[in-house]
Amino acid sequence: MGFFSRLFGARRRVPTPDEFATLAIEAMGKCGIPGPLEYDRGAFVVRGQGEQRYVANLANAYREYCAADEGSRPQVLGRFFAPFQDLGGDWTSAAPHLLPVCRNRTNFGLSLLQGALDLGGHVEAPPSARLGEHLEIGLALDSETRITQVMGAELEKWGVDFDTALARACTNLRDRSQDPWIEPAPRLYVSPWRDHYDASRLFLPDLIHRLRVKGDPVAVVPNRLMTIVTGSDDLPMLELMLELCRRGLTQDRPVSAIPLRLEGQRWYTWQPELDHPTLIEFAHLRLQELADAYAVQKQLLEKQGEARFLATYSAALAPGEHGFSYATWTEGVETLLPTAERIAFVRSGPDDRLEPLGLVPFEKVAEQLKGRLTRTAHWPPRWCTTGFPTVEELTALSLLPAGPRSE
Repeated sequence: MGFFSRLFGARRRVPTPDEFATLAIEAMGKCGIPGPLEYDRGAFVVRGQGEQRYVANLANAYREYCAADEGSRPQVLGRFFAPFQDLGGDWTSAAPHLLPVCRNRTNFGLSLLQGALDLGGHVEAPPSARLGEHLEIGLALDSETRITQVMGAELEKWGVDFDTALARACTNLRDRSQDPWIEPAPRLYVSPWRDHYDASRLFLPDLIHRLRVKGDPVAVVPNRLMTIVTGSDDLPMLELMLELCRRGLTQDRPVSAIPLRLEGQRWYTWQPELDHPTLIEFAHLRLQELADAYAVQKQLLEKQGEARFLATYSAALAPGEHGFSYATWTEGVETLLPTAERIAFVRSGPDDRLEPLGLVPFEKVAEQLKGRLTRTAHWPPRWCTTGFPTVEELTALSLLPAGPRSE
């Protein structure tokens, strides 16, 4: 192997998505998934036509397969498509294998929408607990080859409630969390485990309170294999956290750039730029993350045949400025509004031309026009509009002129 191959790694042949789908179907057949199995190129999934209505999304497996070296690729296929090992026949056999699994609440809401689209019907959400507003903790059965999500039906079969199962899962995770945190700089900590449960350790506050930080502990989870912790009053380390977070988001399995703050035993979603104006990039990352999520949600709802107008979550960003998100409420159009920071009201003018009226903070709209807004079951959240505000209602809202500097 030449010098550059040793330095940067040997060049790997990257299979096409269609070639990988063939490999995946072969692996699924070997693990006993009943056929026939059909590949949907447009959705990049494999569907089983039996009674189980099996659906395998290939995107994550494909990314990991392409990134792996030639010798590790069979293990990637094995991990994603290995024969299923039933660890959860009863509570006694399941309990030792339970672990808490952390996921982005928004991304998981989108995966439920995609699942409903794939299967042509409603998909049950698994039981979970909240971490701040944007993360949640569920349950998984962990084996050498796969992580299997625990649904409510399993808990019912075992005869235990979610809290009991979660307590056992946390005990199991604590037992395997004895390694010291990596400290790349004083008072900045990075999770050392890289076992897909790094973020789940946030649900064990005792592990976090042991860390020596300035102020309250704050954390961010840029990807499944990285959790970063420092203190709320430590601006230099928060700046390093921001840089590590940006890099971590480029890695496989991104989770979120939105930080959490631990107060006592409870995590709260935190906006660090409000306490430290130089950390304005956290606000930009948050706005972009939500804009991307709402865009995917809009596409999925349109594919499902949603007849109401799906307003876009837009981000107004400028270098060095906080920026804000906004969505448009247009007269005469039944709309599903995203929870943007501001709502732009638009009225139909002469010749059907649209006339911008101004902007209002979302909290004020929700309070004064609550009779015209109904929260839907979607996540990220949306609100269905009923009618358009009257002249009197618009006057009471005290509309601000449209523009990125409107306050």
